[in-house]
Amino acid sequence: MSDSPHLSSRYSLQSLSSNSKSTLGSTVRMPSFSKFMVEDALRNAETIVKKWDLGLSPASYKHVASMFLGSDREESRRFLKSVNLLRQVMHFLVDCNESSSGKLVQAQDLTQIAMRRLEVELHQLLSANKDLIDAESSSGKSNASRRDSERGNSDEEGNGAVADIKAIVECMVSAGYGTECAKIYKLMRKSAVDEGLYQLGIHRYKSSNVRKMSQDERELAIGQWMDSAKVVMHSYFRGERVLCDRLFATSDKIREKCFAEITKEAAINVFRFPELIAECKGSPDGILVLIDLYGMVYDLWPEIEVIFRFESTLEVKLQTLTSLVKLGKSVQAMISAFESTIQKDSSKFLVNGGGIHPLTRSVMTFTGTLTSRSGLLSDILADHPHPDNPKLPESYFEGSNHDDIPVSPVSIRLAWTILVLLCKLDLKAELYKDASLSYLFLANNLHFIVQQVSATNLKYLLGDEWITRHTEKIRQYMFGYESTAWNNVLTMLPLDSMPSDIPYEATAECIRKFNEAFMAEYRKQKSWIVPDGNLRDQIRESLSKKFTSVYEEFREMHFCSNGPSGKEKGQPRMGSDDFGNYLAHLFRGAPVPESSSTGLSSSTSNSTRTILCLPRRNTI
Repeated sequence: MSDSPHLSSRYSLQSLSSNSKSTLGSTVRMPSFSKFMVEDALRNAETIVKKWDLGLSPASYKHVASMFLGSDREESRRFLKSVNLLRQVMHFLVDCNESSSGKLVQAQDLTQIAMRRLEVELHQLLSANKDLIDAESSSGKSNASRRDSERGNSDEEGNGAVADIKAIVECMVSAGYGTECAKIYKLMRKSAVDEGLYQLGIHRYKSSNVRKMSQDERELAIGQWMDSAKVVMHSYFRGERVLCDRLFATSDKIREKCFAEITKEAAINVFRFPELIAECKGSPDGILVLIDLYGMVYDLWPEIEVIFRFESTLEVKLQTLTSLVKLGKSVQAMISAFESTIQKDSSKFLVNGGGIHPLTRSVMTFTGTLTSRSGLLSDILADHPHPDNPKLPESYFEGSNHDDIPVSPVSIRLAWTILVLLCKLDLKAELYKDASLSYLFLANNLHFIVQQVSATNLKYLLGDEWITRHTEKIRQYMFGYESTAWNNVLTMLPLDSMPSDIPYEATAECIRKFNEAFMAEYRKQKSWIVPDGNLRDQIRESLSKKFTSVYEEFREMHFCSNGPSGKEKGQPRMGSDDFGNYLAHLFRGAPVPESSSTGLSSSTSNSTRTILCLPRRNTI
């Protein structure tokens, strides 16, 4: 403020020439004064204003006792009333063409003294009641507070402090000192907002610092930001908007400028953090954190649009939108990079025994994890489509229970990722030298994939038809395994190519060859594995039934042709349980014990362990 009261007066003759003035947000008619009344008003105003005159030395301001913080609250009301009366007197003098009178100069001098005092009072009130004002702003109870102040109810400490500040602000703005008032208010409240954000863990984010973080450090910072972001929005940015709207209700221009200068810098810093995170390269393990971060910013956007609707705060909205776009692109890029990793996988690694490949586990973990954020992910993928626009087979989702509903972007994308995996598994199956082991490998891995789909939200994204189609594919792989692994064994028991009435030696030779072929295949498969118990039981049961069926037909043809008194008499009979006991040792990925309760021979030198017993010669 200038030390020269005459030169720095905020009133000009033109501004005082109207008889009707806007005061405290409403238009009022200036009262009629007589010369005696003017002199009396100036004399009373001079008494109370000069009582609180600070002089021209700002160094002593911080040691001044506040009239608003003291016990005599009536004194502050009289002071404000006198200042408002001075403004009315000046209007009256101008209307009476007494703009050059000494009374107008006296009123201007007293007004400037009063404004200097109110600057100090405003600073002290804002400083002394910082916590109360913070609580008032974060509560959002502006309407209740406004009613209290209008009734003069300032006994409640929090509402009373805000009501006093509002009274000072309106007095200074109406007197033409809005710039000085706003300067003090912005200085104090910006400091309060910055301090609050710092205590919440919101620091000034720099690109270089974020890039240097490890994945764990980055995720910790993201978690801390997400915990603080809502508090920052509701308690600080929205709170400051409530305060500015209330305190500067008489001046839209000052209200907007104060809010922008208090919050804009902090808000841009807050909503730049997601952009800096999006620019960092991360592993697929961190994709959920990015999706959650996107969701947080997305949820805050409607409130950001309302709170920062001023033209002067447009940068805040632009920064938020930039962060959203970059987060979406980053999520899209991570999924694309993951798919590319699958496609480029050229390792010759073979899983022992045809078990579950690590790539299968990795992909299903990744896709299963994404389903927990399918709603957000669908929005992201809709806004950021796959750069290569992958095409699934036209009938891929055919037969879905929801044919009338368009397939969501996330369903298409995850189905594509799994399809890429299946194609890669076909290539890896070819690395096995044994065709039957290739089929077993494919059955194991596809069964694992279908299980994961059925047990997660992938089931709803891919649909029942997808599960049915791929379950049928598992059965085809199982049939391929059985055919290539055991058909040569079953052919040792000829059914059509051998007459029913053949010599004993020929029958014995068939049994011997069957035993040799069975044990050879048995030894080869003893380290093969089927990790899933249900699938393991299905394969064993199918094989057992197949062996039993062929054996029974062979037996009926060659042992039973002469009735009970013929070859059948006294011959051992095998059933499905017998074959099941032998097969029980397979698909566990461990060597078969040399002797067991299944009846396997304990002789390791006998390479043709007895599976089917040789028939005795007929002595009748």
